[in-house]
Amino acid sequence: MLSHYSKNVWKLIKERLVMIILILSMKNLVMLYGVRGVTLFTDQGLESYRKELGSDHPKTLSAMDSLSALYHSQGKYDLAEPLYIQCLESRRRVLGNDHPDTLGTMNNLADLYHKQGQYDLALPLYQECLESYKRVLGNDHPDTLSAMNNLALLYKAQGKYDLAEPLYKECLESRRRVLGNDHPDTISTMNLLALLYKTQGKYDPAEPLYIQCLESRRRVLGNDHPDTLDTMNNLVDLYTAQEKYDFIELLFDK
Repeated sequence: MLSHYSKNVWKLIKERLVMIILILSMKNLVMLYGVRGVTLFTDQGLESYRKELGSDHPKTLSAMDSLSALYHSQGKYDLAEPLYIQCLESRRRVLGNDHPDTLGTMNNLADLYHKQGQYDLALPLYQECLESYKRVLGNDHPDTLSAMNNLALLYKAQGKYDLAEPLYKECLESRRRVLGNDHPDTISTMNLLALLYKTQGKYDPAEPLYIQCLESRRRVLGNDHPDTLDTMNNLVDLYTAQEKYDFIELLFDK
């Protein structure tokens, strides 16, 4: 008869053995099939974890989330969605609504819906994510700010500019304070807010944001980086809409 301590040790050994077998299987599959081998490994890994550890074990749920993310990245949304839903339901039940892993899956499912244009399904998930991150991590945490940025993106996609604008402003202000003006996330939000202003015909507030964004990207990334050139193109479009053609020439003289 095994003692409680012995049972726990055996449980850990069993989990390690499953992991070792899976890693070896992954190496073989990747060597044989390349990227397809990764998918095969992840699928097999999930089934192994379910069989050996149970459907609600943290390692099983991590494997499920990884397979969902892989399908998501491959554009196989019909395969990713049911896995994300199952993983989210299990993580809510096992870990709670505010656990980082639960919120990560929630955000991924919202992003999946967003990409498919299913805005009504994405919205409550993004909103719940943001509220949970604010409550658990605080308003200025990078994960909170990412969730805020995601919700603003969704509002913009829905044409709800009045809801997107204050979120972008708050996100930009916080990212400047926490990350600095030249951080990629700060520059990205700056660019998105400028684009939102431009879309609404609010050229005056858009211009200084685009200029600052361009200067930061030139300094950090260099003149020929795709993101720098993209920002330059946005500023050219803005000057064209304003009929400031002299400013366009000055832009290319720099």
